[in-house]
Amino acid sequence: MKRRRWSADEEAKLLRMKASGKSWPEIAEELGRTQMSVEVRAAEIKRKESRFHPPDRANERDEV
Repeated sequence: MKRRRWSADEEAKLLRMKASGKSWPEIAEELGRTQMSVEVRAAEIKRKESRFHPPDRANERDEV
């Protein structure tokens, strides 16, 4: 299978489908990609988002 870049539309669709409860195989089939490809891309998106939106740790000091 030939590799191609992920478009912003594909990424958005991947996230919407996963949020709606679709399985990785269903998402892969819909996007015309391998299951591994969609799982890896979802993890990359999540990791990228967590770097830009770190959890608020201000309240953690109060809980100790």
